[in-house]
Amino acid sequence: MIGTILFIAALGYFGWVRSKTHLAYFQQEEYDAPRYLRAMLDVRLYDVQASAALILLWGLKAITGLGIFYPFLAALVLAGIAWRESRYRFKKPLVMTERATRMLGLARAGGAVLVALVGLRADCRADCHQRSRSR
Repeated sequence: MIGTILFIAALGYFGWVRSKTHLAYFQQEEYDAPRYLRAMLDVRLYDVQASAALILLWGLKAITGLGIFYPFLAALVLAGIAWRESRYRFKKPLVMTERATRMLGLARAGGAVLVALVGLRADCRADCHQRSRSR
Protein backbone atom coordinates (compact mmCIF):
# COMPACT_ATOMS: atom_id res chain seq x y z
CA MET A 1 0.00 0.00 0.00
CA ILE A 2 2.81 2.44 0.86
CA GLY A 3 4.60 1.54 -2.37
CA THR A 4 1.44 2.31 -4.34
CA ILE A 5 1.06 5.69 -2.63
CA LEU A 6 4.71 6.51 -3.36
CA PHE A 7 4.28 5.45 -6.99
CA ILE A 8 1.19 7.64 -7.40
CA ALA A 9 2.99 10.58 -5.79
CA ALA A 10 6.01 10.08 -8.07
CA LEU A 11 3.72 9.79 -11.10
CA GLY A 12 2.08 13.07 -10.11
CA TYR A 13 5.46 14.78 -9.67
CA PHE A 14 6.64 13.40 -13.02
CA GLY A 15 3.51 14.75 -14.73
CA TRP A 16 3.87 18.10 -12.97
CA VAL A 17 7.44 18.55 -14.22
CA ARG A 18 6.79 17.07 -17.66
CA SER A 19 3.84 19.41 -18.29
CA LYS A 20 6.11 22.41 -17.79
CA THR A 21 8.75 20.94 -20.10
CA HIS A 22 6.23 20.36 -22.88
CA LEU A 23 4.77 23.83 -22.42
CA ALA A 24 8.24 25.36 -22.78
CA TYR A 25 8.71 23.61 -26.12
CA PHE A 26 5.16 24.45 -27.21
CA GLN A 27 5.82 28.11 -26.41
CA GLN A 28 9.11 28.02 -28.34
CA GLU A 29 7.18 26.74 -31.34
CA GLU A 30 4.88 29.78 -30.98
CA TYR A 31 1.88 27.67 -29.87
CA ASP A 32 1.69 26.15 -33.35
CA ALA A 33 0.55 22.54 -32.87
CA PRO A 34 1.91 21.08 -36.14
CA ARG A 35 5.32 22.72 -35.55
CA TYR A 36 5.32 21.46 -31.97
CA LEU A 37 4.53 17.90 -33.07
CA ARG A 38 7.38 18.01 -35.59
CA ALA A 39 9.68 19.39 -32.89
CA MET A 40 8.66 16.54 -30.58
CA LEU A 41 10.04 14.07 -33.11
CA ASP A 42 13.12 16.16 -33.98
CA VAL A 43 14.09 16.84 -30.37
CA ARG A 44 12.87 13.42 -29.19
CA LEU A 45 10.62 15.03 -26.63
CA TYR A 46 8.95 11.72 -25.89
CA ASP A 47 10.42 9.88 -22.94
CA VAL A 48 12.38 6.78 -23.79
CA GLN A 49 14.17 6.47 -20.44
CA ALA A 50 11.11 6.37 -18.18
CA SER A 51 9.25 4.02 -20.50
CA ALA A 52 12.21 1.67 -20.89
CA ALA A 53 12.92 1.66 -17.14
CA LEU A 54 9.30 0.93 -16.23
CA ILE A 55 9.03 -1.84 -18.83
CA LEU A 56 12.30 -3.35 -17.57
CA LEU A 57 11.08 -3.21 -13.96
CA TRP A 58 7.75 -4.74 -14.97
CA GLY A 59 9.57 -7.55 -16.77
CA LEU A 60 11.80 -8.19 -13.76
CA LYS A 61 8.70 -8.25 -11.56
CA ALA A 62 7.11 -10.87 -13.81
CA ILE A 63 10.25 -13.01 -13.99
CA THR A 64 11.40 -12.83 -10.38
CA GLY A 65 8.07 -12.66 -8.60
CA LEU A 66 9.29 -9.80 -6.42
CA GLY A 67 6.24 -7.70 -7.18
CA ILE A 68 6.18 -6.10 -3.75
CA PHE A 69 9.24 -3.97 -4.63
CA TYR A 70 7.93 -2.84 -8.02
CA PRO A 71 5.99 0.25 -6.81
CA PHE A 72 8.98 1.45 -4.76
CA LEU A 73 11.44 1.01 -7.62
CA ALA A 74 9.06 2.53 -10.18
CA ALA A 75 8.47 5.52 -7.87
CA LEU A 76 12.21 5.97 -7.48
CA VAL A 77 12.76 5.87 -11.25
CA LEU A 78 9.97 8.36 -12.03
CA ALA A 79 10.96 10.75 -9.25
CA GLY A 80 14.61 10.61 -10.31
CA ILE A 81 13.85 11.35 -13.94
CA ALA A 82 11.46 14.16 -12.96
CA TRP A 83 13.99 15.67 -10.56
CA ARG A 84 16.72 15.62 -13.22
CA GLU A 85 14.35 17.18 -15.74
CA SER A 86 13.29 19.89 -13.27
CA ARG A 87 16.95 20.98 -12.99
CA TYR A 88 17.28 21.42 -16.78
CA ARG A 89 17.80 25.00 -17.96
CA PHE A 90 16.44 25.88 -21.39
CA LYS A 91 18.30 28.23 -23.71
CA LYS A 92 15.06 30.17 -23.95
CA PRO A 93 13.24 29.76 -20.61
CA LEU A 94 9.50 29.42 -20.30
CA VAL A 95 7.74 32.77 -19.90
CA MET A 96 4.61 32.37 -17.81
CA THR A 97 2.25 34.58 -19.79
CA GLU A 98 -1.49 34.51 -19.12
CA ARG A 99 -1.91 32.04 -21.97
CA ALA A 100 0.88 29.78 -20.69
CA THR A 101 -0.55 29.92 -17.17
CA ARG A 102 -3.99 28.86 -18.40
CA MET A 103 -2.58 26.05 -20.52
CA LEU A 104 -0.35 24.77 -17.72
CA GLY A 105 -3.23 24.88 -15.24
CA LEU A 106 -5.49 22.94 -17.61
CA ALA A 107 -2.79 20.37 -18.37
CA ARG A 108 -2.01 19.87 -14.70
CA ALA A 109 -5.70 19.61 -13.77
CA GLY A 110 -6.17 16.93 -16.41
CA GLY A 111 -3.05 15.17 -15.22
CA ALA A 112 -4.29 15.28 -11.62
CA VAL A 113 -7.53 13.61 -12.70
CA LEU A 114 -5.58 10.87 -14.48
CA VAL A 115 -3.28 10.32 -11.49
CA ALA A 116 -6.34 10.17 -9.20
CA LEU A 117 -7.90 7.55 -11.49
CA VAL A 118 -4.70 5.50 -11.36
CA GLY A 119 -4.81 5.79 -7.57
CA LEU A 120 -8.43 4.70 -7.41
CA ARG A 121 -7.69 1.76 -9.69
CA ALA A 122 -4.74 0.72 -7.53
CA ASP A 123 -6.86 1.07 -4.37
CA CYS A 124 -9.64 -0.99 -5.94
CA ARG A 125 -7.18 -3.72 -6.97
CA ALA A 126 -5.71 -3.84 -3.47
CA ASP A 127 -9.20 -3.96 -1.91
CA CYS A 128 -10.38 -6.70 -4.29
CA HIS A 129 -7.19 -8.67 -3.66
CA GLN A 130 -7.69 -8.35 0.11
CA ARG A 131 -11.30 -9.57 -0.16
CA SER A 132 -10.33 -12.62 -2.22
CA ARG A 133 -7.71 -13.55 0.39
CA SER A 134 -10.21 -13.40 3.24
CA ARG A 135 -12.55 -15.93 1.60
